[in-house]
Amino acid sequence: MAPPHITKKTSATTSETVRRNGHHHDEHRKRVIEEERISSSNKSDGDSEMQDVYNQNDQGDALNSQQVEVNMGGRFKKMFDDQRKRYGKEKAVIVDEYERSRKDAEEGIKTLLGEWEKKSSSADTAQLNILCRLLEKKVEYEKRIASKLTTLEAGYAAHCRDLQRVAEHRANALN
Repeated sequence: MAPPHITKKTSATTSETVRRNGHHHDEHRKRVIEEERISSSNKSDGDSEMQDVYNQNDQGDALNSQQVEVNMGGRFKKMFDDQRKRYGKEKAVIVDEYERSRKDAEEGIKTLLGEWEKKSSSADTAQLNILCRLLEKKVEYEKRIASKLTTLEAGYAAHCRDLQRVAEHRANALN
């Protein structure tokens, strides 16, 4: 008897799964802002405007959070543009590799076909040479046959005359 069927209980709740999969946009935004704040504080270029925006954002000012979103939008745009450029370069590399492999395959096929044609043409030439020799032999045999046939005809005609004389001689002897 088979053991009873037990349903498997998931180990994570829906909110834990969502957090693991990174679907909490607010936490992600806070983490990005925090990383930007750390990276901008490490910069020595004195970008005080961004630092002010981040400091005011910590205080919860709604207007400044819109400025951060605009600035972040610019950064996302740059990030997306960079990603698009990388994608374009990767695509160009793949297209180049494809074209190179296609040309190599085409050249290989042409080379193989050329070699096959050379071999087949040399085989055809050899076969034609053999055929020509065989035709010459055939003509020679036909000449021999024709000469032997004329010899046989002459011999047959002579035997026919001999037999006719013998038959006439015996017929005269019986009379």
